[in-house]
Order: sequence, then structure tokens, then C-alpha cells
Amino acid sequence: MRLLPTSLLLFSLLSSQLPAASAQVLPVQFTRSVQQVVRGGYQQVEPLVAKMGIQNTGPQPLTLGLQRQQLAVVPGSVHNFCFGTACYPPNASLALQPITVAPGATDTTFMVDYEANGNAGVAVIRYAVYAFNSTGSAADTAYFTVTFDARSPTGLAPNLAASPLLGAPAPNPAPGGGAVWLPIAPEITPTGATLRIIDLRDGRHLATHPVSQLRRMEGRLQLPLGALPPGLYGCLLVQADGRNLAWQRLVVE
Repeated sequence: MRLLPTSLLLFSLLSSQLPAASAQVLPVQFTRSVQQVVRGGYQQVEPLVAKMGIQNTGPQPLTLGLQRQQLAVVPGSVHNFCFGTACYPPNASLALQPITVAPGATDTTFMVDYEANGNAGVAVIRYAVYAFNSTGSAADTAYFTVTFDARSPTGLAPNLAASPLLGAPAPNPAPGGGAVWLPIAPEITPTGATLRIIDLRDGRHLATHPVSQLRRMEGRLQLPLGALPPGLYGCLLVQADGRNLAWQRLVVE
């Protein structure tokens, strides 16, 4: 999904107008703790994952944006996030495409994953969720923080230990023009679910494959890569109702 340069400029300007952290009057309620802590090992293969639902508790539809603010960084680690229909690479701090949430509805598309890449430490990331008023400026902000604690060499994040929904692709790195296999949890029903390929350099969705149409064998899905050029990509599993369930990184050589 490509964005016009004017859209990029507009959202960049709006992000600079975010109010101070002390103002939190936005009519939203988060479905998880606003101080999430995800623990795992800095040598583990599976990424550490955090999710958040955002409920509109007001009487009017809300158009929401999101900004990522890194409070503590572990050198060598990387993390991406999804919000709405788009996913964003490690160097992005702003979700360029806002979401609209109806009164009483809950948006569950936000997801962030973290890979320590062998680097021990604690990363702290704050997310600012803000609404736009009729003039297009930012108005009202709510915050939640995700702490990724990877100070031990081994271990799984609690929400991945019970049932990893999507396993690491193999081979990885993968040759261009081929295919990769991804382990998938048996509870993922093929009806309506999709597996998407995202360019992690700019967040574009490059391909969408219905799970029902992919080859499935011994708990794995075969994902064709097509003519992907060398680069860094994300394999995103999306449920029929639009929820982002899990993703894995993929390198194409």
C-alpha cells in the first residue's frame, strides 16, 4: 500500500503536535495493562510479542493515530509494529495510516514484536494513541508502555510459550523466486485467514495469500515468494476478522 508524499508530510507535521503525556482525556480504554512487561531470552528464536486492544468508550467514532517513542534501547535489537492495515519497520516512529473505531467497538490490530538478536537488556517503548479533530490537528492522547525484558539467555515470552501461532520460516535466508515453509498452530482455521508478505523497509503489503489456498503439510504452510527482490520482509498472519495474530521476519537473498 503506497502513500502519497503529501500524506507522509501531513502525518509528520501532525505528529509534532502531540500533547504532553500529562493530558489523557481521550475516550479510549485499553484491553491490557498500560504497563505491559514481556519477558524472554535474548538467544531465543521466537520474537517477543505484545498486543493491545483499543476500545472507543465515547459516543462518536474516533479516528486514531499512533506514535512510537523509544524510552530505553538495547543496541542491536529490532522491533516492528502493526497498527490497522499497515506494519512498520524498526526505523519508523509514526503510523502513517490512522484507524477509525466506532463507538463501543474495540480495535485489536496493534501488535509489536521484538528480537534481541543475542543482545541482553531491557527495551522500553511507549506508544502514544491520539485522535484528530475536525481541523486535522492532534487532539487528546492516551499512552501505554511495553517493556521487553531479555536479560536471560533462554526462555520464551509467556504469550508464545503456550502455543506459537506462526513459527520461523525455513529456509531463512531464502533464495528469491522460491518458497518457504512456516509452522502454523492447528487452532488457526483456514477459513478467511490470510498470510501476507510485508516489506519491512517501508511497511508496504506486497502479497496476500488466503491460508485455504496455501499448501499445508505436517503443520506447516508453504508460502511462495514470487519475484521478491533481496531484502527484509515480514510474514504476517491475519485472522478472518482482521486481527493481526502473529508474524515472522524473512530475509530474501
